[in-house]
Amino acid sequence: MRERCVVIAVLLTIATSALAELPPDVYKDMQRKAPEVLYIQVSSVQVHRRFAKPSGCAFFDFEVIREVKVDARVLRVVRSQTRVHPGDIIEIEYSSISRCSGWDGPRSIQLLESGDRMYAFLARRGRTASFDPAARGATFAGSMPGV
Repeated sequence: MRERCVVIAVLLTIATSALAELPPDVYKDMQRKAPEVLYIQVSSVQVHRRFAKPSGCAFFDFEVIREVKVDARVLRVVRSQTRVHPGDIIEIEYSSISRCSGWDGPRSIQLLESGDRMYAFLARRGRTASFDPAARGATFAGSMPGV
């Protein structure tokens, strides 16, 4: 009986930590490992919203899921495995989710606005011109962290 309680406690701890915010070092590590680190200026942003009602949400609560497509001009290249150059126009696609109240978990990727200038930690999507976030909620940064 005691062994079952210990197993259940361990499983609950693992499940809870899987939904918790990631430590800053994890985000920094993802930024360090990003194959593309570019300083960009956002040209345009398209956002398509949809709503979801996960089982963990309160009765009057819901999630807002934003599918985002960004066109941006590369101003500076810090690192690029796919030979991106300053002046290139790139497309970034990602989802940004506003979770239900009281939800703990990894931070959502911020919504960008036209004219924003920032560092982007990205990974190219196959052989396309599209890029995906490489550092989850730390994919976009206003200043260059130590990577």
